[in-house]
Amino acid sequence: EKPAFAFGVSGLYALVRGVEDGKKGWERVSMALLSLAVLSKTGAVLFLAPAAALLIHQGRGWEGAMGFCGWALLPALGVALWQDLAGLGGMGPTLGVLRRSYGLTSWPYKLRAFFAFAGACGVVTAAWPFWVLRRRPGLLLAAAAAGAFLLLPAFDLRAVALTDRAFGFVAAAAAMAGFLALGLPETRRSPGWILWAAWICAAAGLQLFLYWGVLARIVLFLTPPFVFLLAGRLEESLKPRVLAVVYAASLALTLAVGLGSAWVDLRYADSQKRFASEVAGPAVAAGKRVFFAGHWGLQYYMEKAGAIPLDESKGGYEEMKKGDFFALSRVNSNNSLLGEPSLAQGHVIRHDREIQVRSSVPLRLISGWTGQAGFYADSWGFLPYSFSTEPVEEFALGEHQ
Repeated sequence: EKPAFAFGVSGLYALVRGVEDGKKGWERVSMALLSLAVLSKTGAVLFLAPAAALLIHQGRGWEGAMGFCGWALLPALGVALWQDLAGLGGMGPTLGVLRRSYGLTSWPYKLRAFFAFAGACGVVTAAWPFWVLRRRPGLLLAAAAAGAFLLLPAFDLRAVALTDRAFGFVAAAAAMAGFLALGLPETRRSPGWILWAAWICAAAGLQLFLYWGVLARIVLFLTPPFVFLLAGRLEESLKPRVLAVVYAASLALTLAVGLGSAWVDLRYADSQKRFASEVAGPAVAAGKRVFFAGHWGLQYYMEKAGAIPLDESKGGYEEMKKGDFFALSRVNSNNSLLGEPSLAQGHVIRHDREIQVRSSVPLRLISGWTGQAGFYADSWGFLPYSFSTEPVEEFALGEHQ
C-alpha cells in the first residue's frame, strides 16, 4: 500500500498541475505514476476515479477521461494477462477473494466497522464533521441515529465494553456526518470538491465492496481527501486565530494517538522477535521440533529461529508428534484448528511456559481479550485502535503429549 499510495497521490498532483497549467507533459507524468500505483497494488485503481472526475469537470468529456484511464491501466492489465497465461494466477485469485469477502461478516457489522474506522483513522475526522454540520441539526441527528443503530448490541460479534461502544458511536457518527456534509451545496462550491468527493467515494467503494474485511490500511486511503475537504470547510467559517488553535489542538491529538500507537506496535513487534529468539530458538537448538501458528513478523522470526509453521494442508495439528513443542500466541494466530474440541481431546499441549506482554500506553491496535481494536482487520474488532490496558500479546510454549 505504501508505494501505491505514494505513486497515486503523486499522479493526482501531476494531473492537477497539468490541468491548471495546460501542459500535456504533466498529464503524461500523471499517467505513468498512476500506472505504477496500480502495478504496486491493484486497489490503487481508486485513484483513477478522481482523475477521471477532474478531467470530465475540466471539459474533457467521458471519452477523454476513459482514454486517460485506459492508458494508465494498460501495464497492469498486461501483467495480469501474462500471469494468467503463464499459470501464475492473475485475475482468478483476485476474483476468488472478492467472492469470499461477502460471507465473512454481516452488512450491519461491516458498515459499523467501516464508519468507525473512517472516523477514527484520521483522528480529527472523529471531531471536525460535527463542527461542519453545526448549523444542520437535522443532519447531525440523522448521523447520530445511524451511528446508534450500527452500534446496537444485536450486531455485536462478541461482548463489547462500554468504552469501545461509546468511542465506536462517536467515530461512526462523525464519519457519517462527514459523508452527509460531502453533498451539501456549500461543500460542493468548495475548491477541489470534485477531486475530494470522487477520491472519497472511490476509496469507500473499494473498502466496502471489493475487500474481504474492513482494514485500516485501506480506509487510510480515504483519510487525506476527507481531512482536506473538512479543513476547507473549517477555513471558510473560522477566523485565522481560532483556526490556528483548532489546528494546533488537532495536531497534538493526532500525534498523541499516532505516536502512542506506534510505541505499542513497536512493543508488540519486539515481543515476537524476542519470543522467537529467546524461547523458541533454544528449544530448536536442543533438538526439539517447534511448531507454531501465526503470521506477519512472528512467522518471519519463528522460521528464522528454526520453528515450523503449522500447515493446514498437511494436516495442521495432526502433523505434530509426541515430544514436539508448540508455540502459541493469543493475538497473532491465524489457525482455526487450535480451537477444535475434537482435536483437543486427542492431542494435549502442556503449557510449560506462558509469557504475557504489556505496555503502559493505553492504546491497542489489535485486541485479543476484551477490546475491539482491529487495525489489521475488523474480525478482531470494529475499531482501528482502542483505549485499553489489556495485554499487548500472550505467548505459550508447550510440549505435545
